Amino acid sequence: MERPSEHTREKQSQFEYGYGFGLESSLYKGLKRVGHAGKWVAFNSHYARFPDLQFSVVTFCNTLEVNATDITNQIIDIYLARLLDTSANPPLQ
Repeated sequence: MERPSEHTREKQSQFEYGYGFGLESSLYKGLKRVGHAGKWVAFNSHYARFPDLQFSVVTFCNTLEVNATDITNQIIDIYLARLLDTSANPPLQ
């Protein structure tokens, strides 16, 4: 499901991760991230998964006035801050 599609295999030497089967693989703050974003009519959504952390965020918005990707990244940043800075924050329950 996450392997690169045929048209991106040629570019694998240029990029560490690619796009295939509707999912984009990339690095986010040094962590492998797999996801997909999209818009249709008045809806937009973003799905992000961090397989190494077993952590995912899915955001659905029923308006185009709100950017689902921005909200997803804000949630991820809150989670990662708590995960990486355990001295300042108690563990998530």
